[in-house]
Amino acid sequence: MKAHSRPQIAWLGVGTLIGAGIVSSIWFLQPVKQDAAESDSGHLGHYATVKSPHTPRTNLHGSELFETKGRLAADKDPQAAWKKSMGMTSFAERLAFVSGLLRELAKTDPMAAMTMADSLPAGRLRKESYDAACAGWASVDPAAASQWATTNLKGPQATEAFGMIVREWADADPAAAAAWISTLPTGLLSEGPQSALVSSWAAKDPTAAAKWIESMAAGDRKTGAMEILAAAWGAQSPSAAMEWADRQIDKPGGKDVAEALINVLGTQDPATAAKWVMSLSGDLQASSVNMLLNLWVASDPKMAADWAASFPDGVIRTQSVPYIAQTWAATEPRAAVEWARSMADSTTKQEAFDNAVRTWTSVSPSDLTAWINTQPAGADADYLRGLASGVLVESKPLDAIAMTGLIGDPAARQTALAHVLNRWGNSDPAAAQSWITANHPPPEVLAHVKIIPPRP
Repeated sequence: MKAHSRPQIAWLGVGTLIGAGIVSSIWFLQPVKQDAAESDSGHLGHYATVKSPHTPRTNLHGSELFETKGRLAADKDPQAAWKKSMGMTSFAERLAFVSGLLRELAKTDPMAAMTMADSLPAGRLRKESYDAACAGWASVDPAAASQWATTNLKGPQATEAFGMIVREWADADPAAAAAWISTLPTGLLSEGPQSALVSSWAAKDPTAAAKWIESMAAGDRKTGAMEILAAAWGAQSPSAAMEWADRQIDKPGGKDVAEALINVLGTQDPATAAKWVMSLSGDLQASSVNMLLNLWVASDPKMAADWAASFPDGVIRTQSVPYIAQTWAATEPRAAVEWARSMADSTTKQEAFDNAVRTWTSVSPSDLTAWINTQPAGADADYLRGLASGVLVESKPLDAIAMTGLIGDPAARQTALAHVLNRWGNSDPAAAQSWITANHPPPEVLAHVKIIPPRP
């Protein structure tokens, strides 16, 4: 893939051989003057490091400094600058400098910039050089840049460069950028540019972006565009995004739209997301609740727990409340246990309570033991010790046995000890049998213990 066929670049080879050797490159070693950095009002993608014509010299460091030098070099002697850059020993500095140089050069002589990029060996420098050149060209003539890129770039290089072109194009004429994208084959070559377009378009005019997406034929490409729009729109205007999503729910891709919107709102505004989720129905509501809870419990477990507890009796509540208790207990076990304990009696409350206690036992058994010891003697404390000992035996069997000894009710104490010995016997039968032989537990306990010795 070469760009040498264009007449506009006929001078480049001669210039590189003759001019570069004799033109002074002292400018390359000079600091960037305070008023020399050029402004660029267009969308610069990840090459946008100089945003003001009066960027102070002291504000430029590392890559920013060398990118700025590269841009300034494009107006002086780009061939000499190119030759000089190839001798730079720091890859990061060379990459920044070349990116700035080619982005700026492509605005006035795009084919020269492309030829420079094409002369590099395969690798990151070549890839990002094409990206920078395509971005610069697209900032002044996106139609020409897209035509050249479609003809000359292939594979992953094309995907990245197409995205750079679209980012520039979308600011000025998103409809024209959309028309070009529609000519690209379905797959990776179109996914990146389409994502860039929809994200940029949604920031300026999400309604227009939605209208364009609606005109697309049903399929993976349309669904992908809908997901990007839902996320971008939801981040800037949740209410408008939810209204649009409501109209998509029953259409192909509606589930994907809901998930994309919840993924944004679940971290940005989970309370608003919760109201919208409860307006959904059927399996979509159930899956949306689970997704939102996963996000919400990570940021505000108490609010997530209270929301889950407010669900009416049914499958969603039965599944959600115990899950919240278990997840919350991993970071705030006491709060999770006390929350579950405060709920009205039900099988769901019992499962949530059990999950929280088991998790606390795994996270910090000493803290749980200390907390249980503060509880009034009676059935609740006995139940807690029996439940915790059944988990504690997996890591500290002797501590688990000691915990069962604190259970006040004799029958409950014997049941808990038998349970601990059976679980210990499953994991380490020799050690469990040795403890039984040395400690002589009551016959009422041994009657319920069955330890199978390991095979020789």
